[in-house]
Amino acid sequence: MKRTKIKELLNSKEEQEEVLVKGWVRTRRDSKGGFSFIEINDGSCLANIQVIVEHSLKEFSKLDKQITTGSSLAINGKLVSSEGKGQKMEIQAATIEVYGLTLCRKNAIRLNTYARSLIFVHERIPLVR
Repeated sequence: MKRTKIKELLNSKEEQEEVLVKGWVRTRRDSKGGFSFIEINDGSCLANIQVIVEHSLKEFSKLDKQITTGSSLAINGKLVSSEGKGQKMEIQAATIEVYGLTLCRKNAIRLNTYARSLIFVHERIPLVR
């Protein structure tokens, strides 16, 4: 299946049975209801698309610890209208594949999703070659 850019999905007005999205995890929120919200960005626009992942999904138990901010994923699923506020469309995941992991350090500083000045970032994060 051919990859679809997030920009195209966010501008879509109708649901689609099957879409393939590849991108980086911006945020992840786990719910006690047995599912997770993952926001993915592929660089085609500034906005992210929300992906709903059921914890009962076959691959999820194996990949759970690998899906962190910065990880690169391929998600195949269904594009549906969102019931939540803030977005028109979202993806209900059918399959997940992890392409790349985040390089985490024990004492790494986590950056929140709100904007930080470059000075703040440079003072707290060493440059990696």
